Amino acid sequence: MDSRSNAKSTSIFVCVRENALKIGAGLLVSGVVALAVFGPAPNARAQDVKADAKVTSCVSPIASCGCTITKSGFYRLANDLMSSQGLTAKNGCIDIKAPKVILNTGKPVTGGHTNGGFNITGTGGMTPSGIGVHILKGSNNDFVELPSRIEGWDVGILVEGNSNIVEDFDAADSFSASAIPNGTAGVEINGGRNNNINDFTVGKNKNYGVWLRGASNNQINCSNTEDNGNIGVYVGCSVNGPINGKCSPAVPPSNNNFIYDHSARNNTKDGVVIDLGNTGNVVTDVFGSSNGDTDLLDENSNCDNNQWFFDSFGTASPSCIE
Repeated sequence: MDSRSNAKSTSIFVCVRENALKIGAGLLVSGVVALAVFGPAPNARAQDVKADAKVTSCVSPIASCGCTITKSGFYRLANDLMSSQGLTAKNGCIDIKAPKVILNTGKPVTGGHTNGGFNITGTGGMTPSGIGVHILKGSNNDFVELPSRIEGWDVGILVEGNSNIVEDFDAADSFSASAIPNGTAGVEINGGRNNNINDFTVGKNKNYGVWLRGASNNQINCSNTEDNGNIGVYVGCSVNGPINGKCSPAVPPSNNNFIYDHSARNNTKDGVVIDLGNTGNVVTDVFGSSNGDTDLLDENSNCDNNQWFFDSFGTASPSCIE
């Protein structure tokens, strides 16, 4: 066990809200939709839903759910968005299809300061459905800044494109008594590469906080995953958590991802997990505490080529985690 004090968690949260590290679109992570092991079964994954309806293109400022950003450019929100306003054919509130999109959900500037952000809220309930913000496969080099709460969806933010930056959001927020949990995951990177997801809090979701599924060369940093119903950050392919078995070739491994400056606390099972067959990942400066089973867990023998160092934790397995 690392002897450093629990003050580490405080410094990480400061990083989340005040010192966000904005690294160019060159490294990042991905995942897929799953079913919570302690919650209701997940809905069909977005990539499995056929888009047979006409696409409604988003126009800035975006005033309601149910549109797709089809052209590069800068987009804002006009107000809070809710699933009751309608969804896209892929079951999303906002789908991003074009490359080089900038999306900002902050409220208009008053007196030199933004007044928080407009929220994006799904159905909630025992089996939340839909996707809050969906970066589609082929939508690359986007910058998505969401000073908002993305909650009540099956997946809050689903990233399937490459080289995108998504930051400054809560999905949902473990620090809020009124948080509405997402179902499968707060953030899922499914097959995406070279994405940077940073400066966020993901808590009280029914299954995963962050899920990297078939996703390589991504970054998860300056962030918190707390009080989720299964695992804080899961690198693997199973909807239920570690299976101690390889998923290839059906699902490629999630390799060479970077998870750092992160806090994973009070999750029902584990804090941060790398499943068998996923390698070359770096986990550093991570604080794990009070998770139900294990704070930090690597299912690979002697961690394989994963590197765990400069981490703080109560429990970890195997001993190659430092």
